[in-house]
Amino acid sequence: MTDELIFLNFFFLGRLFFREMGQSLFGTPPHAKNFWARFLMGFLLVLFITPLSLSLFYFLLYIIFLCLDSLITPKAERQRALWYAFTLLLPFATCIGQPQLAPLSKNFQFAVIPYLSERFWLVLLGFILTIKEGTIIIRMALNNLRTVPFSEENKETDKEEYERGKWIGILERTFIYFLIIFDQIGAIALIVALKSLARFNELNKRTFAEYFLIGSFLSLLVAAVPAVLVRLLW
Repeated sequence: MTDELIFLNFFFLGRLFFREMGQSLFGTPPHAKNFWARFLMGFLLVLFITPLSLSLFYFLLYIIFLCLDSLITPKAERQRALWYAFTLLLPFATCIGQPQLAPLSKNFQFAVIPYLSERFWLVLLGFILTIKEGTIIIRMALNNLRTVPFSEENKETDKEEYERGKWIGILERTFIYFLIIFDQIGAIALIVALKSLARFNELNKRTFAEYFLIGSFLSLLVAAVPAVLVRLLW
């Protein structure tokens, strides 16, 4: 199971650092430099998985998923959402049920690798998913529901508020995720209360209140589901 977790971590780390959100949200074509950065990142699998034949097998899977993820960008909003869900779930579906072909060993690995347990890779994977993938899922839902913050001056999307909301959501999901991991669920109420208090005056506006509430509930859900699954699996 550890080899599959390492593969999933590197695949989603590549999506975290080098995949533009606009590709899923607006159909923006990916930049070539990001594709090649993710491609080169796949070579790290050779250093983390042994024997060499097994690492090459996972590298081949990595390249296949990378091409599906990067080279196909549907234009229609509904098709983009379905394709995003497919590329998100396909790596998991491929890894589930695979036999343990080879354990971690010291061959061709850094000395630190033997000390990184399966639990470490599992927690890291869940955390990666709550950051980038969680943001994309929330943005897709808000865009689909047409619940985005608008500027009162020009009646267009308030990009500054939208960007602030993204980073607030990332911090919120980070706290919620690790609070669940460390079995401190009661402290989540404090995070939600502080966030609501900071935006209390703005909740008088209906459009902002809808954006805030839907975004907050989705953020809580997106952080809680991976955390609960990690707790169940370890």
